[in-house]
Amino acid sequence: MTSPRAAWLEAIATRIADYRQGEVASMTPAHVERWVNQFDPANQDIILEAMVGLLRAYYISLTEVRGFVGRLLKDTRIFGPDLRQGIQHTHFLRIQRKGNSQNDLLNLVDEVLHVEHGLRLDECGADPDAYVYLDDCLFTGQTILNDLQDVISMLRPDAALHLVFIALYQRNLGAVLQQLQTLVWPRNIQITCWRAHEFLDIKAEGGRFDGLWPVATGLDPTTLGYVQTISQRYQGELHPPLFRPPRALTRDTLFYSAEARAAMEHAFLKAGAYICSLPAMPNPYLRPLGYEPTAGLGYGAFFVTYRNCPNTCPLALWWGEPDYPSTHPLGQWYPLFSRRPNPTDDFQ
Repeated sequence: MTSPRAAWLEAIATRIADYRQGEVASMTPAHVERWVNQFDPANQDIILEAMVGLLRAYYISLTEVRGFVGRLLKDTRIFGPDLRQGIQHTHFLRIQRKGNSQNDLLNLVDEVLHVEHGLRLDECGADPDAYVYLDDCLFTGQTILNDLQDVISMLRPDAALHLVFIALYQRNLGAVLQQLQTLVWPRNIQITCWRAHEFLDIKAEGGRFDGLWPVATGLDPTTLGYVQTISQRYQGELHPPLFRPPRALTRDTLFYSAEARAAMEHAFLKAGAYICSLPAMPNPYLRPLGYEPTAGLGYGAFFVTYRNCPNTCPLALWWGEPDYPSTHPLGQWYPLFSRRPNPTDDFQ
């Protein structure tokens, strides 16, 4: 009879089987077990059981991305009732400065477009009345702002600009849209934002929080030392607070129990605080729970696609290089999702 632990290891490995396929070692149960064995033994089974549910909801496979692209190209709200004509008059922007997520998605668009409509992407948008900015996920929003700020002036006045994401986190969405509206206002460009998944991560009391935001109780010495350092460094800037208030979470769609959430948040925070203490950590904006340009413990996102793991996810998921010798600083943590760094990353 298969043990629960073995079943969880198998389920996780199966779910993430296509992660960077052909680029990194296969996602086997042994790989998952080597990763989870770095955590305290008392938390390992809790982490594995929670990861099964988390990855079911937050890991997006290549098959699922293809399905998303197929649905996009059939959406009459974006392209109008005559899909072929609407797509031909749409310019798909290829302007991302950092990373390759947009290029990879547009290559899939080209493939599906050819099969479904007999068109190629370079046949579209010569005389556009609409533009599509496509990416996998919106986190802080800095990427889309950087990409679009110098391009807006070249877009046709009175056109439509569709921002299309597989997923987005709500925390910065309002501010991003407000900044973009200011940029496009002189050209009377209408912005619409579309997404297949929306995650609520606004740090406020009540409701739900689709990310990691630990409570302050039960912290280990390593984490307490990191918290003291970050509190001193950003004195007066820690808003919202570092830790989740007791009444901040009244509904949880991320974890199967409050106990599982607390155990996993503390385990990932502890691992991330340890990683931040390594000498190979030069980037001050990498926090235990992921990249975050503001003062805090990290973004705490949990969205991963088949092509890469965002740096806004907890460091315990992606930090480290599995092929380094054990004496190398980066070899002191074995990642579940070995991350492909962007060309401008200076922290891995």
